[in-house]
Amino acid sequence: MITMIAMITMSGMSGMSVRSSQSLASCRLPSVLQATRTQRKNTRIAWLAMACCGVSLAAVGCGRPGPSVQPVEGTILLDGQPLEGATVGFSPTSSEGGLPAVGLTDSEGRFTLTSTGGGRPEAGTVIGDYAVVVSKQEVEGTGPTPEAPAMAAPPPTAYPQQPKVINVVPLPYGRSEASGLRATVKSGRNVVRFELESTFQGK
Repeated sequence: MITMIAMITMSGMSGMSVRSSQSLASCRLPSVLQATRTQRKNTRIAWLAMACCGVSLAAVGCGRPGPSVQPVEGTILLDGQPLEGATVGFSPTSSEGGLPAVGLTDSEGRFTLTSTGGGRPEAGTVIGDYAVVVSKQEVEGTGPTPEAPAMAAPPPTAYPQQPKVINVVPLPYGRSEASGLRATVKSGRNVVRFELESTFQGK
């Protein structure tokens, strides 16, 4: 009898221990799951922060700086008058320095240069010696066509006339080897002035 009671008591205590362990496990499980979720969330946030920092570094630290340019401005005159709408080009005369640049004259014949190597608009070009070219063309219309009689048949070979292209600036000014125009860009602000002639035939 005593042996049986002892066995029952031990069995009951074992059951209680199992239930206690299960209860403790069930109590710990939500905490463990919550900690795991928090850890995963923090890991994702850390990866996102690293990715954002990487993008910022690539955009700022890894990007190549633009060329160190000097401001260049000038005036173009043709026969003593400001030349509007002309294209001005600077071409390096040496392979050791310089950067091609272009500008467009306004109504007062003034222009500012923009380098073609990634510089900011109208910021200028790098230090060096340059050959300068100037060009401008206009398209001249053929004018109004006289009104034909109402019953007149059109001529059999009536084709529209091609517009005529006029070189406002003599063509030699548009070739670096013939323009005779030169400029040297130095550190700081550079101001140039070129006086063109409509009778120019090249150097």
